[in-house]
Amino acid sequence: MMPRYYFGDSYLNYSWDQVVSAYWNRYPNPFSTHVLSEDTIDRCVKNGLLYSTRLITKTNKLPKWGERFVPGPKYVCVVEESIVNPQNKTLTTYTRNIGYTKLMVVEEKCVYKIYPDSDHVTSTHVERQAWIQSNIAGFGRAIQAFGIDRYRKNASKANQGLQYVLEKLFMPQHFAMISSDAIRGRVGRIGAISLGADKLRDSTEKLKEMGVEKAGKIKEKAKELAKKGTPIASCSSASQ
Repeated sequence: MMPRYYFGDSYLNYSWDQVVSAYWNRYPNPFSTHVLSEDTIDRCVKNGLLYSTRLITKTNKLPKWGERFVPGPKYVCVVEESIVNPQNKTLTTYTRNIGYTKLMVVEEKCVYKIYPDSDHVTSTHVERQAWIQSNIAGFGRAIQAFGIDRYRKNASKANQGLQYVLEKLFMPQHFAMISSDAIRGRVGRIGAISLGADKLRDSTEKLKEMGVEKAGKIKEKAKELAKKGTPIASCSSASQ
């Protein structure tokens, strides 16, 4: 079955340098409380490019019909690979899940670059593509349709979360002036910063329950997958 394809783009009214800085500091934020942890498992600079591979662990709530396909804990590990090109001013990321792959595979490519119009040099263009595939007999089309809808919603939250962090980092006075009522209207949560931090702490405790040995195996698997079939060069291949 052919994968379902998604394309979307958006604009951030911040410079590319600001967006890249915020990208590495985007967790926690009130739009990504489902993110449990993030670990950098590989990073290097080669030929002026910054290569990174990170492992991100998230909760992944499924609808009732989906629980029959995925018994056990509802968390999923995602490998994120990226290249920062400071000369061309592009940040390219590739993301794919390494859990729930029997149910559905989601591969994403994002490019963050300067807005092409010279009159908007302070803006950053975000181009997002995704491929969702499921090969479960009799359910593939329905699962892919669900995956597209879930991805579209998550992409919107990701953009909102990054915007939130950008305001926090680069518009602190404006950010501090936002009243609690305005925060409720804009993000739908009260005490967003503390909520995100508390959620991350609680999530860390959940990860500890997974056991050190199991977490280590997940990271090793991520490292192996990062070196196989990677759409961008890993540090090991970049150094060859």
